[in-house]
Amino acid sequence: RAEVSIVVNHPPQFSITGPAQICPGEQVVLEKSIMAGRPPYRYAWQDGQSTEKIEVAPAQTTTFTLIVEDVNECRDTASYTLEVLPQPNLRIEPGTYIRICTEDTLEIKASGADEYIWRGPGGFQSENAVVQIRFPLNGRYDLIGINKQGGCSVSTSIEVVVMPHVLAEIVGPTNICAGETLVLSSLSRGTYQWSTGEQTREIRLQPTQSN
Repeated sequence: RAEVSIVVNHPPQFSITGPAQICPGEQVVLEKSIMAGRPPYRYAWQDGQSTEKIEVAPAQTTTFTLIVEDVNECRDTASYTLEVLPQPNLRIEPGTYIRICTEDTLEIKASGADEYIWRGPGGFQSENAVVQIRFPLNGRYDLIGINKQGGCSVSTSIEVVVMPHVLAEIVGPTNICAGETLVLSSLSRGTYQWSTGEQTREIRLQPTQSN
């Protein structure tokens, strides 16, 4: 009588561990956690890597698969889904480059996020979506937009150029005789808009009455 002994080897038992959620562009580590099996082990991730752990930075929700084979050539497969949370779609009005006059109030509107953090020149700080700054300063205003779900954030900056106050000064005679041509000119530099419609630095008039 002949007898044969058969050893039944069980496949390794393992799982993949890592964070459940990440923000776009974030790099994280996925690794195996073995509960049963006989070492040494061989590893095969779906992207071809053969290490115990891998670094990943998916742009969208992705399922990762790992095959583990033990010394008895028994193997098992596990999958792990890594959820990529949405990041803010941050928008700025009127834009990221603003020219404004000294005496004007700067108003910037942000949208596309749940929370906002502003920082700017002169110690400026705000957590409002819409900021209004009286007598703004030249420089860069930084904004961070944050989504409440997962805390994913996006940052941007706004460059503000404050234009100096323009003093409008007109020179010319204050008395003329009827029929004479009156020449008025501006001492200011820049663009011009006279009440008569002209846009030149100097205008010529023949007024018929005092104004």
